[in-house]
Amino acid sequence: MINVSPKFKLNEYYIVFINYCQDSNCILKEQIVKLIDFENLTKKYTYYYGLEGFHEGTILENNIRELTNEETRLLKNNDWYSLPRDFYDVQPFT
Repeated sequence: MINVSPKFKLNEYYIVFINYCQDSNCILKEQIVKLIDFENLTKKYTYYYGLEGFHEGTILENNIRELTNEETRLLKNNDWYSLPRDFYDVQPFT
């Protein structure tokens, strides 16, 4: 088996994104996450996210992006509620 080096650093923050489609309507959903593991065989990253409880997911590297300069500033200022949070931890909590 060929060992592939991960493109992104583990234990760092990134934005993951998916196109969520219902019927013929699609919207882009983004989420601030911390990458915690890389699976060489599947080339998927495992990540954690959540402010009101923690969630875990896996994603391919083509659905991960670096933080913008503004997002990096928000993260440094602990302004978590202004960062992309389109996944399951957005109020109202269900």
